[in-house]
Amino acid sequence: MHICTQENRMEINVLETKGEKQQIKGGIIVKKNRTKRILSMLLTLCMVLTLVPMTAFAANAPADSVTINGVTLDSSYPYLVSGVKQSSGSLNGTDCTAHLNVATGTLSLWNYNGNAIAAGGAGGAKDLTVKLKGTNTITGDLSNYTDGGNLMITAEEDASLNITYSNNSDRVLAGISTDVSGLNSGGGSISITGKANITISVTNTSTNDFAKSYGLFAKQGISISDSASLDVTSTCHSSSDYSAYGIYTENQSFTADTSGVIRVDVSNTQNANPTAISAGSYSLTKVNQLLCKYNSTGYDFYGAFTPPAGLAYNKGVVSGTPTTEIRGGSTPVRTATFVGGTNNFGEWTGQYFSGDSVELSANTFGIPFSSWQSSAGSFSSTTSPNTTFTMPNEDVTITARYNAFNVQPSFTKTESGKGTIIFNLHALPDSDPRLVTKTGDETNIVGGKYFYGDNLSREETIFDGTGPYNVPAGEYRVAVKIGYLWHFSEVFTVNYDAPVTTYAVAVTGGTGGGNYAEGATVSITANAPATGKVFDKWTTSDGVTFANENSANTTFVMPAKAVTVTATYKDAPVTTYAVTVNSGTGGGNFAEGATVSITANAPATGKVFDKWTTSDGVTFANANSATTTFVMPAKAVTVTATYKDAPVTALLAPTKVKAKAGKKKVTVTFAKASGASKYKIYRSAKKTKGYKAIKTTTKTKYVDKKVKKGKRYYYKVKSIRTVIGTVNSGYSKIVRSKKVKK
Repeated sequence: MHICTQENRMEINVLETKGEKQQIKGGIIVKKNRTKRILSMLLTLCMVLTLVPMTAFAANAPADSVTINGVTLDSSYPYLVSGVKQSSGSLNGTDCTAHLNVATGTLSLWNYNGNAIAAGGAGGAKDLTVKLKGTNTITGDLSNYTDGGNLMITAEEDASLNITYSNNSDRVLAGISTDVSGLNSGGGSISITGKANITISVTNTSTNDFAKSYGLFAKQGISISDSASLDVTSTCHSSSDYSAYGIYTENQSFTADTSGVIRVDVSNTQNANPTAISAGSYSLTKVNQLLCKYNSTGYDFYGAFTPPAGLAYNKGVVSGTPTTEIRGGSTPVRTATFVGGTNNFGEWTGQYFSGDSVELSANTFGIPFSSWQSSAGSFSSTTSPNTTFTMPNEDVTITARYNAFNVQPSFTKTESGKGTIIFNLHALPDSDPRLVTKTGDETNIVGGKYFYGDNLSREETIFDGTGPYNVPAGEYRVAVKIGYLWHFSEVFTVNYDAPVTTYAVAVTGGTGGGNYAEGATVSITANAPATGKVFDKWTTSDGVTFANENSANTTFVMPAKAVTVTATYKDAPVTTYAVTVNSGTGGGNFAEGATVSITANAPATGKVFDKWTTSDGVTFANANSATTTFVMPAKAVTVTATYKDAPVTALLAPTKVKAKAGKKKVTVTFAKASGASKYKIYRSAKKTKGYKAIKTTTKTKYVDKKVKKGKRYYYKVKSIRTVIGTVNSGYSKIVRSKKVKK
């Protein structure tokens, strides 16, 4: 038996074996001996099956007709060479970029770059396998339109397929699909296997209610396996909801069992409820990363979806876009809990693998960030509010710490068994601060001591003793709640045996000086200002902070050194009065006795300035001058510029009138006439009569293109001025052009 093959095509061969004539028809040997015939049929069938890739879908007849780049490949013309179908060829990734094996239904693409690809033809469901090599690009879609036919895309080595499909369609656009027509039944499945790396971008710009966009569309299931990767972007401008889908399989299963990456983005669609992946059920066994992006009304997985065990699952908003991420890893899934901060999904918890880099952002409470702390793991920076954290192989709590205290709490003994605790906050608290133990939390309150008040600065007196409202000597902290977190001060010491040390306060230009202990609140008051002066602010070179430096009465907290403070003063503000200028400039606010300069606006056409008027009793230096002055009284003043008609002067006709003939045109020029606002140009074929106005213009040049070749024309010009009515000059002198050039 002998079988000839060329690119997996089976030919008909006539052979002679032991004097017996045999014929191979479609790969099956027919013999006169029945037993030998059956054995030969089985052998040939096995050989054919070895040529067909194993797929995840139920086998149908192989696709035997594929339309690619506008031509049809079949058993007669299985090759695409330089964009033309050919009966023979050799797939090489240069001029021959596609080959259809009709025996297996395999379309091999090698560096293909062209338009849509579709399997079709009569005969019911037929399966198409697309085998990739190199870098392939489709402008349009890839589909199997046979009724119920399946579609597989695979690659034996790393290879890519980039599909871009953009159109304005009132129906469905799908990047890769099996039969879209009909209801929700029928159609085939889609499998992406091997080392195929597929990128799909589908955009439907139609706003019709029926317009839809799909990245992948199959009614009988979609699977991605081996090390295949998929990146889908689906955008639809339809006015109807539920119009954009990334991956869609009607009531069937979406299966991911790949070491590759799957990314689906429907976030840029123009309607509500876009869906990244829609399926009847989900089977996520393995995936390096599955990333879904959608808008605020959209879905990551439509239908019943449970995050798979053993994969890290995170969902939230990343850079303003709702995002879901599922990742695989080599270690157990661990949980990170964030206190006072969030991850890059904007969430307070997240799932990670050991060694993952976690992006962290501290919350904003209106108080300075201090540091990050964790029970395990490491930070790229503990002091930056935005940092990264390396996940340990255990569950972990990550806490953002903040500095709520502008001045840390301190104790000052005022007398035996008595003293004050004082501190200053960065922001007003959500509940009154409290005194707590050195190592306890906000519930371990000491002596029932709260620090009441409405200011940032708080102070309370405490007494030694062991009673329920006493504070014995020891080490303590202050707890304060700002935002939803409790913040704790540094540890400070209460010591009733410490001597009382005081420091001098000198007040220049005010009162309140004396001797004060460290931490005491010092009240100061500025002296009354001299005539023509008002209080300005408090100044000091000793580093204290005033509660309000611009208030004549204020306080500061005494440091452990002498302090000098000074009250400063400035000139009292001068009373001013408003000047309103109608039809002019110079208005504003002026003090009594000031000289106010005013200027009238330029007069309108046909008008001239007349005089200034007012009913507020001021005297103008020259009421008849457009620019003048007056002395400001102790009240508001309104002045008005008035105008009168301008005298009418004679209007002269333009001079230097010239008419220069050119090719199919005559150019008329003249000098500007004083007082003219526009000009009217007249033309005649005769010097003494027949003149008609051909143009009114504000310019001193006009090109007359409505002339005939070989003719001579006469022109004259009149000046016009519009004042109150219209003033016309006489006519200019008549000028004659030369004959118009051909």
